[in-house]
Amino acid sequence: MGQADFIDAFDGFVYRFYSVIIMDTLALGWVVFLIAKKDMKFEHKTTGLLVVFYLLGVWLLVSIGPTGAGFMWLLLFSIMAGVLLGFIPALISFGLNLITVLILGIMVYRQMIVWELLPDVEFAIWAVKAVNFICINAIVAISTGFLITKISWMAREEKLRRLRLDREIKARIQAEQEKKALTAKLHQSQKMEAMGTLA
Repeated sequence: MGQADFIDAFDGFVYRFYSVIIMDTLALGWVVFLIAKKDMKFEHKTTGLLVVFYLLGVWLLVSIGPTGAGFMWLLLFSIMAGVLLGFIPALISFGLNLITVLILGIMVYRQMIVWELLPDVEFAIWAVKAVNFICINAIVAISTGFLITKISWMAREEKLRRLRLDREIKARIQAEQEKKALTAKLHQSQKMEAMGTLA
């Protein structure tokens, strides 16, 4: 049959790989549920989304192999952890991906995983794809997480600067109003004094 690149739900019909269709549908259903759940906290929605990406990636790698979309879903898992949660979650997700790929690599090496569509995939093919994935994962996810964290820090600093500036402006306005009030009192007392002198 040859190598199938990026098997998705539509290809599942062609290759009679119905489990892909079922898993994609379940993942999509979970994402729709998370979006529809208005009262759920952002962190919980994000975690639920990341879990879907990770599990779908692992499942596709185990069931289809390195030519499916498993690596892409794992990469998306790390990128979205960085984008939605920042540097530390991006680093953690990268570490989880690294461990996952190493464990799956050991299973491929020991021939504990044999893919139906690609029965003669050698460990060397897996290793090349896995190393490339890990390198790209590290570069993209960690840098994205770092940038998002830095942008968040800069936004907080800007907010603090604006608050300080607002306080200064309010203090200056109040001081100006007090100065006007004191000047008005001074003029009033000078008038009274001048009237007293004239009388």
